[in-house]
Amino acid sequence: MEKAQSPNDLPKFIFSIIAILLMIAACFWILKPFILGFLWAGMVVITNWPLFKKIESKLWHKKWLASIAMTLLVILLFVIPFVILIGSIIQNSGPLIEWAKSPTEIRLPELLLLKNLPFIGNKLFYGWHTLVANDGNTLIAKLQPYIGEATSWFLTQAINAGRFVFHLVVMLLFSALLYLKGESVILSIRHFAIRLAGTRGDTAILLAGQSIRAVALSVVVTALIQARLPVVLV
Repeated sequence: MEKAQSPNDLPKFIFSIIAILLMIAACFWILKPFILGFLWAGMVVITNWPLFKKIESKLWHKKWLASIAMTLLVILLFVIPFVILIGSIIQNSGPLIEWAKSPTEIRLPELLLLKNLPFIGNKLFYGWHTLVANDGNTLIAKLQPYIGEATSWFLTQAINAGRFVFHLVVMLLFSALLYLKGESVILSIRHFAIRLAGTRGDTAILLAGQSIRAVALSVVVTALIQARLPVVLV
């Protein structure tokens, strides 16, 4: 006859804790590539939630229509500008990579624009060409290490750009889901906060949402002012 297990079985308790910690670590390792995209999606949805509700009211209170509209708006405002920027960086890094592959074919620019400078343009132009003619090879030899470093930097940025695009795609998927199920998710989080810390927990969740929305809007307004200010000064 088997002996009944003691409620104070310390080895069993320790192994249970270790198993739970291993499961948590495994879950975190699996979800790690998606965490950043989910956080971005949460901040985007929290920031645009009042706009989402207004669009939903205009679209006959159809959440799926409002979710599609907001997802398209996020693509237009966030995804397309970043994709254009990343494509520009990769495209402009092409000549630099070619130079690094064949450093012996590097030719210094002629700088024809120097001729257009008043008073000193011609002197600068002929001085530059004299320098290239006399010490051009030495100057190229000194520039080669820096070109190699710049090329490795561009390659690293290209790899990071691929990861960034992946996070953008994940952000779009989670944003669409949060727009559809946002209210139930908010209620679940508030219910968990209330069970954890009572009314203080619920208040903390509401304040966190308001803080995220206020910070995001302030960043956007500041960026618009900075973009508009040089135009006004000119």
